[in-house]
Amino acid sequence: MGVTPQPITRTIALMSPRENVVASGPFRRDHFGLAGDGSYSALKPSRKSSAITKGFAMIHNEVKRQGSKRASTPMWRPLDNGVINLSMEALYLQSDQGVLPWAYDGTDYAHMISRSVLEFGGTADSRNRVQYRITSAWSELALVLWSLARKIPHPQLLILFPEQWQARVQARGLKMPHIGA
Repeated sequence: MGVTPQPITRTIALMSPRENVVASGPFRRDHFGLAGDGSYSALKPSRKSSAITKGFAMIHNEVKRQGSKRASTPMWRPLDNGVINLSMEALYLQSDQGVLPWAYDGTDYAHMISRSVLEFGGTADSRNRVQYRITSAWSELALVLWSLARKIPHPQLLILFPEQWQARVQARGLKMPHIGA
């Protein structure tokens, strides 16, 4: 590319000894999935129970049924938060659960959902497909680094840079990365 970012102080173990963290900051992670399996325990009053008890059980069971239905519907759900560390080869999500390294070459897709919200997916170590949304001030940089590492000319990259960016890069004599479609 012509310019290598200056590394920042390392606070985590990286996947490669030649790898350096180039950006670090807070993140929130959501995952796409289920919160439950659709099961619930129903109250079953006896035939001798009062009408009030039977009414309570009926309302209780309906509330549980609706909650179970929501929990078994795939949707974006909060997962964790912590510190995201970006390198030229991977992103590292450090939370209370530990450090999750996510190599760019193991990421099948990535795109911006909105400002500072990156959605990406791939196959996790457990061989399960996962989808995450990362909300961070570094989300756009993560998309750029992923795209450059994978040599994918992502169409969203062109809108991430200010209008005069290309002129400033060329004026400094730097090589333009191939980011167009």
